[in-house]
Amino acid sequence: MRDAALLLTILARFDVRDPFSLPENPRDWRTGIEDGVDGMKIAILPSPGFNAPVDQDGHDALHIACRVLEEAGAGIDIAHVKLPDCSEIFPRIWGAALSRLVETIPLGRRHQLDPGLMDVACRFQDVTALDMLEAEAQRVQAAHAMAMLHQTFDAVICPTVPHCAPRLTAKPTDPVHALWNDWAPWTFLFNLTRQPAISVPVGVTAAGLPRAVQLATALYRDNHLLRIARTLERAL
Repeated sequence: MRDAALLLTILARFDVRDPFSLPENPRDWRTGIEDGVDGMKIAILPSPGFNAPVDQDGHDALHIACRVLEEAGAGIDIAHVKLPDCSEIFPRIWGAALSRLVETIPLGRRHQLDPGLMDVACRFQDVTALDMLEAEAQRVQAAHAMAMLHQTFDAVICPTVPHCAPRLTAKPTDPVHALWNDWAPWTFLFNLTRQPAISVPVGVTAAGLPRAVQLATALYRDNHLLRIARTLERAL
């Protein structure tokens, strides 16, 4: 986590090439990373806006992480947030952007792209401006809901992925469906809301595969996120 904080210190600087870059605010993100979580309030997020799957290994990792944080002095509680269906919003925004990106690649090289990626790009190549505006409005709705949650809680904790690493040979029959069932249903939300989020390892499964939990904090509260993640890292 200290390495991640050091990297953030370098990356989180103003860059004239990025219109979304924040004004220069020099700080070392390692400062305060060892302060622990005593007195912090952390919410277990049971849903990212739709019925996202998670297997027993994911539940076990969540249980272990919550126990560690409680023992370190944090208050843990389940929080139900009224969110829009992120499984409808994210594929539309991401798929349309992906389609535009694919259009910039010469036709003679597109066969080199992952077939699943191409499938998603083709599926969303006809998204209208009205569709995008509606998706953007729902994205802001999700951001508002999470901002209100963080008036009470310093952070949220939830699974990172629905299950452990699949076999290399496993091929999804429908990549769009796989997005919110097999790959990234628990990470959509924080992509949409722009909250700082991090995946923290929580040991391995009985089969020896790595498992993790995901933490997220309010917008620009990366320092809280690093403190909580560092607490888990030290304990585990």
